[in-house]
Amino acid sequence: MAWFYVKSGGSATGDTGRYASQQTGSFATLGAANYYDSIVGAINATTSPIAGDFILVSDSHAFSSASNINYVGTSTAPGFNIVCVDDSNVDAQRTAQGVRGTETLTGTSADFNFDHRFSAWGLSFVAVDNIIFSASSATPADINLYDCKFTIPGSSDSLLMQQDGVRLGLYDSEIAMNNNGAFLRVNNNSVFYMQGGSITTTGVTIAALFSAGMVNAGARITLKGVD
Repeated sequence: MAWFYVKSGGSATGDTGRYASQQTGSFATLGAANYYDSIVGAINATTSPIAGDFILVSDSHAFSSASNINYVGTSTAPGFNIVCVDDSNVDAQRTAQGVRGTETLTGTSADFNFDHRFSAWGLSFVAVDNIIFSASSATPADINLYDCKFTIPGSSDSLLMQQDGVRLGLYDSEIAMNNNGAFLRVNNNSVFYMQGGSITTTGVTIAALFSAGMVNAGARITLKGVD
């Protein structure tokens, strides 16, 4: 098992943000040279995380990109784990409910892409266009997210299950649909499961929660205890 550390401003390259044992203390104690600037930076380490490994993200993490961000998990179940931790105590989960490590897209057309297998806790993803769950190879996406938040800001922007075999489980998480033209779309024998949490909006009416049809049939949608 290995531990990878992430906080915006980090300069780790190769395996310098990867450890064979869990660390203690603060990110400041680790030093910027010993943690990655982004979650993808950790995923793309020289020795990439495998099933059962942990990527630990500071609750002060605030990374942004004008290009697509591609989170590719493992082909082996259950995948690796991405956990938001206290910036001052890297061995403890974050303590403030409203504070999450955040990755943000900028510009007009960049997408978040989620693929393969992994789980995550306590993260925020702020989109500028689409949030796509897909299968880029023979390995299906099987992703479970706990206490996370997605922000969909624009008209015709979506959270999309795009291909056969995609499964997304959201638990006690929030989908913020901050435009009345934003929507969710579940296609091609994909599974969307949401338990607890909420679907919110800011000052607008959600015109259609699910839109653009269930292409090619077989999609399964479950909302359980969602506000």
